Amino acid sequence: DLLFARAEVTTTSAVGSALDLVRNEHLRVYAADLRVNVRLDASASSLRPGGMAAYDIAFSNGQPQTEIVSGIVTSTLPPGTRFDHWQAEPGTRVGERTPFTPSSRSLEWTIEQSMASPGALRLWLAIEPDARPTSELIHQVAIGSAVPDLDAGNDVRFDSAYLAGVDLRTAIVGPAAVGPGEVATY
Repeated sequence: DLLFARAEVTTTSAVGSALDLVRNEHLRVYAADLRVNVRLDASASSLRPGGMAAYDIAFSNGQPQTEIVSGIVTSTLPPGTRFDHWQAEPGTRVGERTPFTPSSRSLEWTIEQSMASPGALRLWLAIEPDARPTSELIHQVAIGSAVPDLDAGNDVRFDSAYLAGVDLRTAIVGPAAVGPGEVATY
């Protein structure tokens, strides 16, 4: 965006022209409107204990400045999942800020492209075999940059899904003690 600035100086001394005391400038102001989105691809996922969850993560800038680079996309993994692998969409240039491992609970990518172009990646998370069926997976993704953001309200997004299965539990209930010849009902 452009910002118009005008400065005027006054003096009691004689000047050749009043225009010498006025200065107009158009200043370029760098501000972003970073946006991020996360969506579970149900058709590529198997939402069950021991299965896999495939997430599409997209990011963009609602402002036209091409100078904004080095943003960070952060993915906070849901409990009961672990990092498996990821792949950037063609044309998207991002890199791991630190190497990802299966024990990573938070993943960070450095955006290595101009924010004038949107980017996207796919993230696969393995669901732990002992994850409780019917538990909710809440995946949080955020974007940030050193450049001021005009609308921070679209910098964090969530996606939620439930694991398939039935979480049945049984309990045997009966008398604490039974005497000889008594009938015990459980």
